[in-house]
Amino acid sequence: LAGSFTGWAPMYTLEQVSPGVWSILIPLEPGVHDYAFIVNGREWVADPAAPAVDDGFGGVNSRVSVLVPNRDSQL
Repeated sequence: LAGSFTGWAPMYTLEQVSPGVWSILIPLEPGVHDYAFIVNGREWVADPAAPAVDDGFGGVNSRVSVLVPNRDSQL
C-alpha cells in the first residue's frame, strides 16, 4: 500500500484475512488521503471499493476521507 500519507512510497503490506479479502489498519491524520495498492511489487491498482480519483498520470488512485471526531456528540 502506498499513498499520499507515505509520500507514495510502498510502506505497508496488507494481510489476507480470508480468501480474496486483504486488510490493514493504519492510523491516519484527519483529512483527505489518496492511495493505491501495489500488487506483486510493480502493478499499481486502485481500490474497487473506494472513490476513484485521477492520478495525474493517466490512471486512477483511490480516496479516503478521515473526519475529525465530534467531541460534543454522544453515542
